[in-house]
Amino acid sequence: MKMLFENHSFSTTRCMDFVDVTGDLLDMVERSGVSNGMALVYSPHTTCSIVINERESGFIRDFEDLVEGLVPKDGAYRHDDLACERRTWRTTTTTSPTGTPTAARG
Repeated sequence: MKMLFENHSFSTTRCMDFVDVTGDLLDMVERSGVSNGMALVYSPHTTCSIVINERESGFIRDFEDLVEGLVPKDGAYRHDDLACERRTWRTTTTTSPTGTPTAARG
């Protein structure tokens, strides 16, 4: 069975940024030489998601509004509060590779 695995990194410029990876995926499929099969796209990051839909401006604005309604940017979230008793139970404060304080299981 023929297979190709690649890691790709993408940068965003703002919160709720949509990055179209279609071109990258098509190029990778062409390089693979596979003519019949499937492509798997996933993100190992917990605050990133893969959305499959037309890149249509109305959809993107609607999706941004939906997310803002569900999880407002200025909302208070316990998982962001390292002083919150529930959050810090059995955790320690560490520093992420980007220098941001994070909570890690102790």
